[in-house]
Amino acid sequence: MPRGTSRSARVPRRLDELRSFARSSPSSSLEARAASLANADILGALPRPLRLGGEAPEPPDLAQRSPERFRTTPFRVFRRLLRFAPVAISFLAAQVWDRVRGRSSPLRTGRRLRARIEKLGGTFVKLGQQLSLRHDLLRSDTCFELGRLLDDMPAMPSDIAVREIENATGRSMRDLFRVFDPDPIGSASLACVYQAELRSGERVAVKVRRPGVGDDVAADLRIISSMLRMAELMTVIRPGTSDTLREGLRTMLFEELDFRVEARFQEILRRRAKEDGLRFLYVPKVYPELSCARLLVSELLTGGIWLIDLLGAIESDRPEHLHFAREAFGIKPKKVAKRLLRIRHWSLFENLFFHADPHPGNVMVLPKNRLAFVDFGACAPATRRTRTHQVEMFRRQARGDVEGMVQVFHSMFSPLPRVDIDALTARSEAATFEWMYGFETEHVEWFERTSASLWLSMFAAIREFDIPVSLETIRTLRSSLLYDTITARLSPDANMLEEFRRYERRARRQALRRFIANLDEKLSIGWWLLEIERQSAVVGRLWYRLSRYADAPLHRFLSTAGKMAETTATLLRATLVALVYSTIVVGVVSLTNQSSGGSLDIRDAMSLTAQSPWFVAGLLIILVRTYRAVQFRLADVDT
Repeated sequence: MPRGTSRSARVPRRLDELRSFARSSPSSSLEARAASLANADILGALPRPLRLGGEAPEPPDLAQRSPERFRTTPFRVFRRLLRFAPVAISFLAAQVWDRVRGRSSPLRTGRRLRARIEKLGGTFVKLGQQLSLRHDLLRSDTCFELGRLLDDMPAMPSDIAVREIENATGRSMRDLFRVFDPDPIGSASLACVYQAELRSGERVAVKVRRPGVGDDVAADLRIISSMLRMAELMTVIRPGTSDTLREGLRTMLFEELDFRVEARFQEILRRRAKEDGLRFLYVPKVYPELSCARLLVSELLTGGIWLIDLLGAIESDRPEHLHFAREAFGIKPKKVAKRLLRIRHWSLFENLFFHADPHPGNVMVLPKNRLAFVDFGACAPATRRTRTHQVEMFRRQARGDVEGMVQVFHSMFSPLPRVDIDALTARSEAATFEWMYGFETEHVEWFERTSASLWLSMFAAIREFDIPVSLETIRTLRSSLLYDTITARLSPDANMLEEFRRYERRARRQALRRFIANLDEKLSIGWWLLEIERQSAVVGRLWYRLSRYADAPLHRFLSTAGKMAETTATLLRATLVALVYSTIVVGVVSLTNQSSGGSLDIRDAMSLTAQSPWFVAGLLIILVRTYRAVQFRLADVDT
């Protein structure tokens, strides 16, 4: 058609084409063909998006990393119980005999318990080490004895270790290593550590979990949990007392069994130490492509002295060893002590987590007083609550504010159960004053100048008042005790408080530089609202204290009324249980007599039941348990 043809002239011709198409095309495609012809002037090919071709990929699995499941069969539990029961019975018998002879003491208990656990070996050693942290449940002498448990087990056969490595990685030993030493450099209850050389030439430490140890741990935890529940049921201990112990043991042991958790902590700490400029802190490199839940491959530490050996040289007065450490590696114990405290403050107040078990056997002193940490199976998050408590404790100690230190102490273990607040405060203040006297005196033993003596006194108060302690608090105090005691052993004249002040001044300068560098961000309205919210929380807590003191008489009345109501409810429940129990036993006696052809009415059945010693024993159990429950409730003091 000529380019100058008008639209009104083109429309009749298009209609003629559609009519001729309708006469020659099937009716099924008539509409589609008509629409195609009607838009023929705008239809045309355009470039297509580039495709690589091939089959569409499977959607990714976005499920979170699930914890490893350990299988505990009744047979395994029974087998572990056969091994555990005789040792436990002999321990209890010896304890009773000591009490009869008047020779019982926490130190004897700790030594006997440590000997029994070392005899059992295996995962019981690890359980004992975890119990050594629970100063809130056991006497300090007992905990210190359990802390001396030697986790030194016979090495697993090398062929089993090789099999575990190949199964975990899916590769042969020849593909992984150039040299693998079958003689382990460490053999503990949960794993063995070997040294090897990768195909690329790096020397590594290979940590291999013992096969089946996870199932043994699960079985042992079930046995211990059942025993604690039975003790609560029989009111040997107060119901609910063992909840935190059982949960804490389960959490800590299963975390140590999963090497993926340890590798994650190790990677993060290595990167953050470099980013924050802690050049004197060294963390071995992890090889994640070779590691999994039951295998951990990391850089092998060499060229230094283990901190436990350095402490041994100091405390056994071996000047030749100290001279060698100073001349060969440039190691100065006082410098090492200060850097340990610097690492403690940085990890607790700035890092995501802190090392909850800085044992001297887990730290190597490298040349020029650099510190290398290993074994990250016991790390804990540094929450805002933990940081606040630790900072406030240091600051109030610096001001000599004993009352403020006690308030922080109460806050650390809040919410407090039904305890006598006045008695607890008096006990805490007395312990704090005694510790402050030792801290301010120059000529005292080194341990009196650490926080260890203070926290041990506080733990004694916790045991006396039956205050539950969270796993987070246990880990925090465990870390503080170890850092302080190691520092004092390295340098008895070290001033922990002065080191904290030095750290705080350095942290303030760094914070000021960050504030100036990000002034616009720091002055945003959201930041100020957050600060107002924090200050309002302080005012809210102060108002709560005032209102509580104002309502104290009414509170005590309501508490007394609550005790009476709960005691009455407990007695009614016990009466109902006794009636149901008696009815069941009388019914069983009647049916038994009738099935044997006898004739026994209900009165005779009741008389015969009352004469049964087993029936009387059952009623006594119900009576004793009810009495103990009422006794526990009435012993609660108004808060």
